[in-house]
Amino acid sequence: MFASRVIRLSISAFLAVLLVVGCKGHGSSSSSQIPQSLTNWVWESGSESANSPGSYETQGTASVTSQPSGRYGAMSWIDSTGQFWIFSGAGGVNDMWAFNTGTLQWTWERGGNGLSGAVAGTYPASPNLPASATNLPGQRNSAATWVDKTGNLWMFGGYGTDSNGLIGYMNDMWSFSPSTKWWAWIGGSASAGALAGNPNWGTLGVADPANQPNPRSNAATWTDAAGNFYMYGGNGYLNSGTYIQGDLWQYNPVANLWTWINGSQSPTAIGSYGSIGVTVAANKPGARHSATTWTSSDGGTFWLYGGTGVDANGTLGDLNDLWKYDVQSNMWTWVSGSNLVNATGVYGTNEVFAATNQPGARYGATGWIGKDGNLWLFGGNGINSTGTPVVLNDLWEYQTATNQWVWFNGSYNGNSPGYYGTLNTLSSSNIPGSRIYSSNWVDSAGVFWLYGGQGFDASSTNGRLGDLWKYTP
Repeated sequence: MFASRVIRLSISAFLAVLLVVGCKGHGSSSSSQIPQSLTNWVWESGSESANSPGSYETQGTASVTSQPSGRYGAMSWIDSTGQFWIFSGAGGVNDMWAFNTGTLQWTWERGGNGLSGAVAGTYPASPNLPASATNLPGQRNSAATWVDKTGNLWMFGGYGTDSNGLIGYMNDMWSFSPSTKWWAWIGGSASAGALAGNPNWGTLGVADPANQPNPRSNAATWTDAAGNFYMYGGNGYLNSGTYIQGDLWQYNPVANLWTWINGSQSPTAIGSYGSIGVTVAANKPGARHSATTWTSSDGGTFWLYGGTGVDANGTLGDLNDLWKYDVQSNMWTWVSGSNLVNATGVYGTNEVFAATNQPGARYGATGWIGKDGNLWLFGGNGINSTGTPVVLNDLWEYQTATNQWVWFNGSYNGNSPGYYGTLNTLSSSNIPGSRIYSSNWVDSAGVFWLYGGQGFDASSTNGRLGDLWKYTP
């Protein structure tokens, strides 16, 4: 069985107790366990049962019956044609899949067929050689991902299997061409964990061919208007140990150069919050992994929410702080949430913005950004309305102009099963079950998509999910 990454609270522990599901003012039937004011979820594909084995059919051929196995922490991209992609994840192998939103069909494009167990990577003789049909990254989960200006898909690190079949944190960089369906190993090590070595930080703000981030998973990522990639924090191997980090890196995919541009080299760095809404050079989020991110439409502003990490007092826990990073000034601003860990969710009135509303602290949540620039947040593992650690399926919107949150739907108790209704049919009862580490996309129409994760299926079974949902904001 494929080993999962290090997580502060184990899946089995936080799913051991199933809480009573319900929302304020609603009864116990499936159609009334979520607020009725917004009914925009549609189950589009996949199984409503956890741990589905998938159906691989014929490689390279779309089919109504093709389906990835249930998985969490899968890497996801959207290419220049609007097609969705996922790779591997816990519950997958080193399989690459494409999903067409027009036909609602999956295609198994590359890699194993789900029967191979943990799959080692197949690397060329050296990095930065041309892409090849024989190249394949090893099975992994929770790697960093980006898409470049030419439409190629990029992946860094994660927790997975190296060229020798050893499992650990990785720092290899790969690119994938959607047109040729070939991988290229760009840089980093073909070995996992300690064998990949410690980082070469170089000089702050100076690009150098020798610069290299250390192995890690669950980092936060963004892409700026110029096409540069950014990576913040994560959980990984550093200085002969495994730590949560708070460093910010920039990568130029054209020059193949890394630059350490902000944040601390020290593991488990304490957050430096300053005053809420005030931008100063000293501001820095604390070290963290499994945060949720968004990027503004102009690529000039990055957003970072929560995760598991270190607060202003140096305490480790789940966070609900919202940060804004300005690309031009290279400065952070704390804009919302608590500077202390394990904050309780304050839900307020459904569909009513308020300054007092606040999602609870969480990690592994899913995020989308709307056409209006507002931020959307779904699920994760965190703190519900009573201060209890649970798996969540609550949906929130953050209005950037007013600095206010609103709770739209999902349970404020958490640990909720999914209500699937009829495939491809909108219903007032539809809601994905509570989950973490899902894959996500936003299509050209501004519609949000959600795939898989670890959480509750239709029968409240805890497992790896293979369902695909659509939400129209």
